Amino acid sequence: AEGRPLKDLPAAVVVQGVKSSADATPCPETPGAFWTHGQTRFEQSFRLRGYEVTPMQKATMVTVANLLQEIASNHAIGTWGRSDKGFAGLPNAPDIIFVMTRLQIRMPSYPRWAEPVEVETFF
Repeated sequence: AEGRPLKDLPAAVVVQGVKSSADATPCPETPGAFWTHGQTRFEQSFRLRGYEVTPMQKATMVTVANLLQEIASNHAIGTWGRSDKGFAGLPNAPDIIFVMTRLQIRMPSYPRWAEPVEVETFF
């Protein structure tokens, strides 16, 4: 990915509140997750738990990054399958695994405790 423009890199978006998509297809490998836009995007909803927020009931940056890592992993497993080591991997290349190496987070405010948070990834 070195030298590739940011627009060409896989991306993830955190959206506060849950939206629905008319073309959503459930992902069998990840209950509660959906493929949208002809399976080019992957959406999963989360609810923040008490231990993932500050005393002000707002998520931390670590929590948001963890959600992004979780959905990136689930997206890769849904796309390529799970390797015998438990990570996303290509069946014809069992020693290669998917790893998220870049992350850019933009959000208007931090999600709050018990609030539904929808995360979307796309390639």
